Amino acid sequence: MCNCKIKYFLTALNFVFLSVFCTISAQVVNIEGKRIHTDTSGFAGHIDLGMSLEKNVSQLLNITGNSLIQYKSKNSKHLFLFMADAGIVRSGEVDLINRYLGHLRYNTRFLTDWLKWEALMQFQRNPLIDIEARYLYGSGFRFKLSENIKYRFYLGTTYIFEHERGFQDNREEFNHRWSNYFSFSILPYDNFTLKSTTYYQPILTAFNDYRLMEDIRLEFKITKNLTYTTSFEMIYDSKPPAGIPYLIYLLRNGIGFKF
Repeated sequence: MCNCKIKYFLTALNFVFLSVFCTISAQVVNIEGKRIHTDTSGFAGHIDLGMSLEKNVSQLLNITGNSLIQYKSKNSKHLFLFMADAGIVRSGEVDLINRYLGHLRYNTRFLTDWLKWEALMQFQRNPLIDIEARYLYGSGFRFKLSENIKYRFYLGTTYIFEHERGFQDNREEFNHRWSNYFSFSILPYDNFTLKSTTYYQPILTAFNDYRLMEDIRLEFKITKNLTYTTSFEMIYDSKPPAGIPYLIYLLRNGIGFKF
């Protein structure tokens, strides 16, 4: 198939995928951290929407939305996961932030309970990191390394085809990536939870061009009603677009009171 036919095919596929998720920011999305661990079948998840409007010297509009919907079949063999996230911050007629993301994933038990086959699709837009449009299509395997409910360890490896367009100089890239992750959840006591996910995503034809992501979260119950949480997210891109930093990170700390 000639290059022009491939490009026409990808354009049509991207259009169909965008039309599904356009109602929906980082370089790497931590889907592992979004999974809902439950022994029951059926639907689980959440949908959150928010909007604020402020008027002083200029008008500031802030719209946010995110959702996570997971479906597990009765025999727990099949699982569908859909995640959407969007954020718009507009000052007057200028968009300070305008990002959105849609992710669809399916996995099924493959021969044994500790091995699952996965397939995924994703669309992402984030002008702050020069992503006009990024389309991902992938397939791979997920390994369960531990059966203990208080100590969960997972390993995943996936082939991903990446089509990305940027705002600078009409940048357009077609890449074949190898996405690998290691994830664990440690819950030794009722008042302590530690979760971590590490991703490593090199380009198959150039291993020196890679993305590395770490997402670690700690939750500690000080009392029955008082909880301390801290999280650290870090993304390193060895070859980012021009003007985008190699390292992006976010540290959060907080105290919550429930009654």
